[in-house]
Amino acid sequence: MENKVPTPNFSSENSEVEYFKYAPVSKWDFESFKKHMMKKRLKPNPVVIYTKYKHCLHMLTRFSDLSENKMQSVKGLIENCKILLPQEQPQQQRSPETNYYNYGTVGFQGKMNGGTISVIPSKRVLEETEEGHVEIPRPDQRSESPESLPSDEPEPTTFLTDTTDESFKVTEPSSNYGELLKQRQYILELNEFDDISLTSKVSARNMDNELSLDERLLLSSISYYDNCPVEILLQPYAFSDQTYIEIRKWRRNTFHLNLHQMIPPTEEDIFQRNLGVFLVNLTETLNRLPLISNNKQFEIDYSVQNISILLRFVFNSKSKVNIAWEKPSITNQDTSGKTVTHDFLIYSNHQELGCGEIKVNGVGERLQEEGRARLGERLKKQLHRRIKEAKSRRELYVFGVFITDNIMELYRSSFSKENGYDLVLLSKIMLPTLGSTYTSIEESLEVLFSFKESIINTMQDPSECERPYIYREYYNYLKPTVSFI
Repeated sequence: MENKVPTPNFSSENSEVEYFKYAPVSKWDFESFKKHMMKKRLKPNPVVIYTKYKHCLHMLTRFSDLSENKMQSVKGLIENCKILLPQEQPQQQRSPETNYYNYGTVGFQGKMNGGTISVIPSKRVLEETEEGHVEIPRPDQRSESPESLPSDEPEPTTFLTDTTDESFKVTEPSSNYGELLKQRQYILELNEFDDISLTSKVSARNMDNELSLDERLLLSSISYYDNCPVEILLQPYAFSDQTYIEIRKWRRNTFHLNLHQMIPPTEEDIFQRNLGVFLVNLTETLNRLPLISNNKQFEIDYSVQNISILLRFVFNSKSKVNIAWEKPSITNQDTSGKTVTHDFLIYSNHQELGCGEIKVNGVGERLQEEGRARLGERLKKQLHRRIKEAKSRRELYVFGVFITDNIMELYRSSFSKENGYDLVLLSKIMLPTLGSTYTSIEESLEVLFSFKESIINTMQDPSECERPYIYREYYNYLKPTVSFI
């Protein structure tokens, strides 16, 4: 059965042409587009921006709902692109040329210090003048060959000297080390399925290290959305009144909470017990004296003290979804075949449902973007494994968490025949386990429990165990993922 992807239209959500959707036609020229793109890049590359601009123009010509006037403007801009590239493309650095002089074949041979020296006089002759200097004739001045010289001429003197004059210039070797640091080599892999026909030819490619997050993810055919659509926006999870009472009581008592450990008979009591344990652990974390004066923590210490206590409460042992720390992923291998270790995995019933990345101590924006891109690429590989084991379309989702200092970003990665791979930022909340953020504990817990419910809703239902796998429906739509070498 042939499945065709519907033609995109201008009114639909499309991140690549988002600029043209909201900007007036008068701002569709390359200079306006370049100014817009430079705001999102630390070190903008004009060639990359030009390529993306040209790609967007060609995409606009395929939109069915674009007005005739706008279509004429787009075609005119495409014609102008032919003269833009020579002006915008930076001049390539000229590589130094090395001139090799041909001194002809071996002519005379003489002895010097017990060794044999070959002299080549056929194309370039060095003669000694009256002043004792060496003259180098022009290339069009040819001297006689050795065979035409008189045979009784004494053994010639060598032109080898211990010093050189201004006629000898050493060419400085060039260094492209700086250029190499601007690029990385990668290959595209699709190894998550035990199917040889899906394995594409592996060829190394170069990637600009200055690519933005959405451009980096597009290498793996992933569309990135930092604005979550309303229909999938996480709604706050509704706790019982007793939960809010316990939190307020804990806050009023300034961390002095009397808890009675007992085996509760109901799920609500179990939840209240877990909440009490979490609040006690949070109290210990907030009251702990810093080890060093600058308040910086190592990533492992930060994860144990501030992150694990929160995730252990949300994804507790009674939950259908759990967390595994520093766990190698069976869906993610490097080019040598070794499994890659994640900061933490989200899993259930031995199936990976997502993963998480942690960045601490105020790392730069560039490293944060690198971590987000790596998270999106790893989620895509986990998504391939879910597709392989899926029996309904409800399972074609994986979820990610990106934590940087006191911010938690919650992501959802999905796949469909119509839209391909999507990575959506569902919500951005405070990490409520710090002395500066614990007042937002209710809001953060509401969103986190809603996030957990979203994960549970994508899990396979026991009644579907007899259904056939749906992997073959998506066989021709799967795309490889970036893997660095």
